[in-house]
Amino acid sequence: MNHKKIKEIMKAQGYTIEMLSLISNIPVGTLSKIISGITANPRYETLSAIAKALNCSLDEFSGRSVAIPYDYEEYLRRFKLLPSCQKDRSGIRPHGTYEDR
Repeated sequence: MNHKKIKEIMKAQGYTIEMLSLISNIPVGTLSKIISGITANPRYETLSAIAKALNCSLDEFSGRSVAIPYDYEEYLRRFKLLPSCQKDRSGIRPHGTYEDR
């Protein structure tokens, strides 16, 4: 677990430790210890709550490539940005379901 990565994601999203504490329901003291590196191996449930609050994947905390990089809404947003020729090849209908090919 890379505590610096959590801090980086927080900064990019404009979160303070206090804000993250409110969103994740994790005490400020616990978050401070994790983000400073004092707690090197936090519990899975704690990291999961942090990831959910930051709207990111647990993979991002470890430096691994993200297996599922976006939530469903983000996929739909990105799909809408595609040119129509790429949408046609994707096999996805406009309402978000897949076509059988």
